Amino acid sequence: MLSKQELFISILICILLSIIIKINFFNNEVQPKINTSNIPKTPSQKEPQYYPSKIPNTKQYKVINIFPRKNPTVYTQGLIYFNNSLFESGGLYRKSTLTHMEFPSQKIIKQINLEEKYFAEGIAASNENNILYQLTYKEKEILLYSFPDLNLIKKMKMPEEMREGWGLCFCEEKKEFYATDGSDKIFVLNIDKNNNELKLKKIIKVTRDMKPVYQLNELITDGVYIYSNVYYSDKILKINPHNGQVMNIYDMKPLIEYEIKNGNLTYNRLGRGDVLNGIAYIPEKKSFILTGKLWNYYFEVIFN
Repeated sequence: MLSKQELFISILICILLSIIIKINFFNNEVQPKINTSNIPKTPSQKEPQYYPSKIPNTKQYKVINIFPRKNPTVYTQGLIYFNNSLFESGGLYRKSTLTHMEFPSQKIIKQINLEEKYFAEGIAASNENNILYQLTYKEKEILLYSFPDLNLIKKMKMPEEMREGWGLCFCEEKKEFYATDGSDKIFVLNIDKNNNELKLKKIIKVTRDMKPVYQLNELITDGVYIYSNVYYSDKILKINPHNGQVMNIYDMKPLIEYEIKNGNLTYNRLGRGDVLNGIAYIPEKKSFILTGKLWNYYFEVIFN
């Protein structure tokens, strides 16, 4: 017969065992599955995609498409649209590139890393000799590539009248190039058929209300007018190439605001130079592709 003390210990052991069994039961019980299908994804979970613009139309233009850039680390200095592809010149010393990509998929066809001594700038290609010309910033050189396969052919000296290389485009209708050097001048260049180098034909001085407009940068032509970025500005100028007069000024601030809201652009970065730059023309749609230095998006725009 158990003593009172032994009986007490036995009861205590039974109570402890009962508690342990209950704890294990609740820990091992199958929990109901939570339905996560209705939980919204965070922005970091969203996959990049092409989509119609959500930027409201203005009286000056409409943004018809926005394309997330697959490589937003390019310091864009020049753009060309040709045969469903983009050619992009990226700047900065030791980081300069020339890239040929399908568009809008942005699948890279070929990419060239320039010598570290070069800061790449604007580009333009001529169907007269199937050569792409790439300006350099302070090196006073222009690089010539076969077009569209981008094999380096030669290097040439920049026309001495240009203090630096900034923007460049080709007018197919007039068979001439337009170049800028950050001043109020547009340099009209012709191809020397003896060596395919560019030579100065004339200089156009750009004015608005009879006052010079400085900091002309990347530019393009639709065959009639010249459209130019203005460095450190949210404006694009429509310029008459015959007399240099500014015909219209497009306020592109909505694009910058979209970049700040949806991309990595900040006002501090804008102040450091990551500004609107890069403009290409799609003749079959009469639209323009715009972007900026280290921006996250390409914008397809139709000017009114």
